[in-house]
Amino acid sequence: MPMLRADSDADAALPRRDPPAARRWGRVADVMEDGVIYLEDAERLILADAALPPDPDRYVEAHTYLSSLVADTIVFYAVRDTDDLGRLISEVWVGDVHVNDALRARGHAT
Repeated sequence: MPMLRADSDADAALPRRDPPAARRWGRVADVMEDGVIYLEDAERLILADAALPPDPDRYVEAHTYLSSLVADTIVFYAVRDTDDLGRLISEVWVGDVHVNDALRARGHAT
């Protein structure tokens, strides 16, 4: 399982939570606009309860942070729902780091 690439000592304090037993996984191909995580198998994930901020300056910082967490890694995800475009509204993990909580903890999600 890939390890989280820590970019600072603050990342050692990221929220950690075990992923649920029933989960899916995929390798991240890209992080698209609005924080949509695009997987190699063409699944598109939206982080549940962790929307990127609308303010342009904060958005760039949040998008960069999200990309640093998930880019070119294998993520595990639990689907809550789908949106009108067929994207999966999900809880996402990299290892034991809960990405949704990590964005909120750093103030990068609303």
